[in-house]
Amino acid sequence: MRRPLLLAGAALAALFALACSDSADEPLTAEQAAAIVEAGLLTEEDLPSSTWTVTDSAADDDTAGDTADSAPDADDMFGDTAACQELEAAIEDLVGDENAADTPALAEGERTFEAGGGDSLVVRSVQSSVSVPADSTDVEAGFEALRKVFNAETLRPCFEEGFMASFTEGSEGTEGITVTELEVTEPATIARDGVGVALDFTAIAFIIPIELHLEMHFWPQGDAVGSLMIMEMNSELLRDGAADLLTAAEARLAEAVEANR
Repeated sequence: MRRPLLLAGAALAALFALACSDSADEPLTAEQAAAIVEAGLLTEEDLPSSTWTVTDSAADDDTAGDTADSAPDADDMFGDTAACQELEAAIEDLVGDENAADTPALAEGERTFEAGGGDSLVVRSVQSSVSVPADSTDVEAGFEALRKVFNAETLRPCFEEGFMASFTEGSEGTEGITVTELEVTEPATIARDGVGVALDFTAIAFIIPIELHLEMHFWPQGDAVGSLMIMEMNSELLRDGAADLLTAAEARLAEAVEANR
């Protein structure tokens, strides 16, 4: 699962590098930005009924380990496939100045909801994130550029080549796994002015069928950027409720920005 998580991190890094520009609005204070992040994240009441383990963390939390919170490693993210290297080049062309992506956000945070796992063949995960860039920004302009590289058509070759390669090159822990289908599409519902991509993956692990659904969404809301990632294995609970989750995430962030402007 590491490759799509890192691609999401790269998309956010590119977005913030693109978004920085002069704005006529008064800049947000650190307190306002922190309040937007706190109020803009999903809560357990927004999710379908289940037994959720909830974890809050900052996007730059060093204790998060080797996850999407860590700085994306281009070698891990794009591998050696031609399609993934072309995608890497496209993102780098958009970002331009290498230092721009290193500008820290004024405030950012994420909340992860997890269910299942362990001995269960059903796994569910929802990750809600909010970031507020440090400078006065025109976030929507950044999204116009991001749409050129973060869409199903552009991501499909990298996922098909890079993701599949991780199961066919003898990677540790993949013995006995046969991939039967991998499809990259646009989600049925996309946030207003945002971008989204969905991945459906089917495999056989020895004799056990695996069905994975992943959705990644990013959208602008005033001075902030929201993101939502949905992942579930051998279940359709989140897939069926994806539109409602996205609507709830958009509403939370919109209310948070309005209340703290």
